[in-house]
Amino acid sequence: KHTIRKKRLKCLLIFDDVPTYKNIVSYIPFSHEKNVHVLITTKNANFSVDGIQVKPFEREESIAYINLFLPQEGKDSKDKLARHLADSPSSLGLALDYIKDYPGMSIESYIHQHAQENPLSDQAISIAAERLGGPIDTYEKNQFKAIKMHLDELKRNSNEAFQLIGFLSLLNHNEINISHIQDWVKIRKM
Repeated sequence: KHTIRKKRLKCLLIFDDVPTYKNIVSYIPFSHEKNVHVLITTKNANFSVDGIQVKPFEREESIAYINLFLPQEGKDSKDKLARHLADSPSSLGLALDYIKDYPGMSIESYIHQHAQENPLSDQAISIAAERLGGPIDTYEKNQFKAIKMHLDELKRNSNEAFQLIGFLSLLNHNEINISHIQDWVKIRKM
């Protein structure tokens, strides 16, 4: 905060999925300058009177979004994907990334795989709810499923890469030296 204020840095700070204002107030640099902008996302409808409520896409918006990335897919398939993911922009984004990343993957096969993905255990949901500071809803469950699908695919294609992701998730990313990662990869290949 001091550096931003002192150097008059131009910045945008994004606080994602904040339960209450008190969770972030100490991180917000207050400035009368027009160079600091703050964006806060939350599910807390009472967070601010100036808030803008973002709702799921209308079905036509979902179809238009899907068309940007998968114009070759059929209209019925696009509609099924939008319905399956409740027109959630972020869930659609994860699905589209997944479908584009894996050659031969279609909307139909994605929907089938997503629907078959094992639901999170009660224990996993409880842990996630505790870490996220609130109940886990369908939106988050869809995201967890999509992330798990990506990780499963990574594991099938490169177990070393999958293990590296696990290893890196345990570390503070600001303190990881690239040479440590390279050494780890070399050791794994031996």
